[in-house]
This record gives sequence, structure tokens and C-alpha cells, in this order.
Amino acid sequence: MALQVAWVKKPNPFPIAIDTEIFDPEMKNIRINYEKHSASSQSWNLVIEHAQPSDSGVYECQVTSKIPLSFDIQLQVLGEKERNHLNIQIYL
Repeated sequence: MALQVAWVKKPNPFPIAIDTEIFDPEMKNIRINYEKHSASSQSWNLVIEHAQPSDSGVYECQVTSKIPLSFDIQLQVLGEKERNHLNIQIYL
């Protein structure tokens, strides 16, 4: 079974991205990096470039498998100082 990964910014129930495809046109500063390390190891990285306080919130990573998995990540961007990028990594 091929795994798929969806990223959701809560409380919106709709994915901002599935695998490496971005669905939310408002999220212009994100990208998904995918790496296959071996037949049983892969990673998906949610990268937020030039993160701003408005990017703060709870991001959920949903992974399809025999038993669906989900992980919540609380992101808080402090102050107005721009960051080069933030990288949220999920390794499976």
C-alpha cells in the first residue's frame, strides 16, 4: 500500500497539501519536500518560507496506512522578524 500524506492547518478541515501537491492558493509560502530513503523509509517535510506570525497555528499531518495516523504540530512564529524558512519533518 502506497502511503499518502496530507497537511491540514486547523481548524480548516480541508488539506492544504496532499503528498507534494499544494491545494490552498492562499498558502503561497509553503512547499512539501519528499524523500524516499529506502523501501520502508520515507519523509515528508512541510517547509514554510519567510514565516510570519499569521503562519502560526496547529498543523496536522495525516498519513494513510492500514491504521491511519495523524500528528499535530503547534507552530508559533514570534515577532515581526522574518525567518528564512521553517521545516516541519515527518519520518516514516
